[in-house]
Amino acid sequence: MQWPQILPDWLTPELALADWQARIRRVARQTAAHLSALEYVSGVAVMGSVGRGTPMPVSDVDMFVVTCPPGGEDVGPLLAAQENKRNARLTASRIPNTLEFEFLALTVHDLQAALALAETEFVRLSRDFRWFSLMDKVMGAKTLVDPDGLLGSFIARCEGVRFADAFIALAVQRMTDGASPHLARALSRGETGNWAGASRDVHRATDPLSWGMYETWRRQPQSAVRAVTRLLGHAMDVGDAQVGEAFLSAVRLGESDTWRRFAAVPKERQLERDLWLAIRRGAGEPIDELAATRDMLQISTWVSIGDDLQDAWPEWTGVTGEPQAVRAQLDGACLMLERLTRASRELSASTQ
Repeated sequence: MQWPQILPDWLTPELALADWQARIRRVARQTAAHLSALEYVSGVAVMGSVGRGTPMPVSDVDMFVVTCPPGGEDVGPLLAAQENKRNARLTASRIPNTLEFEFLALTVHDLQAALALAETEFVRLSRDFRWFSLMDKVMGAKTLVDPDGLLGSFIARCEGVRFADAFIALAVQRMTDGASPHLARALSRGETGNWAGASRDVHRATDPLSWGMYETWRRQPQSAVRAVTRLLGHAMDVGDAQVGEAFLSAVRLGESDTWRRFAAVPKERQLERDLWLAIRRGAGEPIDELAATRDMLQISTWVSIGDDLQDAWPEWTGVTGEPQAVRAQLDGACLMLERLTRASRELSASTQ
C-alpha cells in the first residue's frame, strides 16, 4: 500500500496563500456563471466551508445545482460531461476540481415537492442519504443564481430543521447503524486472533462514530482535512473531553502513536505535513505540529484502508496486529458507540 498523495508536488505555501480568499470567491463565481449558462440549470448555490465563510486556502468549492431537465432526462451525466470537459486542463495538472452531482443536484420538481411537505415529512427525507447529504451541506449556503427564490427557500427550510430533535435522532441512528457492524466484526476477529483485521474494522467504524458525536453535540464536522483537530476542539467546547480521548484511542492518534506512525510515512511525503502546517498557520489558524500530523495521518488512513483486507498494513495507516493496542482501540470505539446508543434512545423517546 502506497502513501496517498493529497496535495500536488508543485504546491507551495506561497502559492496556496496568495490572495487565497479572493481566489476562492472568484472560482465560485466563475463556476456559478458557467453552470447557470447551461439551458437545463435554473439555480446555483455555493455550500460547504466556502458557503459558510470558513474555508482554508486549499478548500474545495462545493456547489449545489438546481436543474430543469428537458423531457425529464437525468442531467447528472450532462453536468459531469460539462465539468470533465471544462476541467480537462486542471485534471491533467492533478488539481482536484470536481462536482459530486450524485448528491449535490436536484430538479426543480424535487425542490417543489420537498417544500410542499409538512415538517415531519420534510425531516424524514433525511432517511435517504442523498437528501441527508444535501440538507447537511446547505447549512450556511449562499445562493449565487436563484431567480425564483426556490433554492433560497429550500436552504432556509433545511436550516430550520437541521438541529431539531427529530432530525438529530434520525442522523444519530444512521451513524449508530453504520458503526455497529464494523465493531461487531472487529470483536469477532479479535476473538479469533485476527488482530490486524480487527484494528482495520475499528478504523472503519470511527467515521460514523465521530459524525454521530457531532450530531449529539449539534455541531457539523465541516473540514475533512482537519478532522481530528475539529473533533477534539468541539469535544472540549461541550465539556466532553472523554469522547475526545476515546476517539484518539480508537484511531491510534495518541501522542506516542502519532509520532510512531509519522516516522513510518515515506520520507519524501513527510514534507506534506510541513506544507499543511505552513498553509494553515499562514491562514491564521493556531495549530502545532502534533495537531497537523494527526490530521494528515487521519485523512490519509481514511482514503487508504477501504474495505479490502490484506495481511500486512504499513505502520502509518494506524492498523496494528498488536493485541493490546487493538483492545485499546476497541475500548475507545465502544465507549463512543455506547454514548451514541444512549443518545439515540433518548432522542427517539423525546420525539415520540
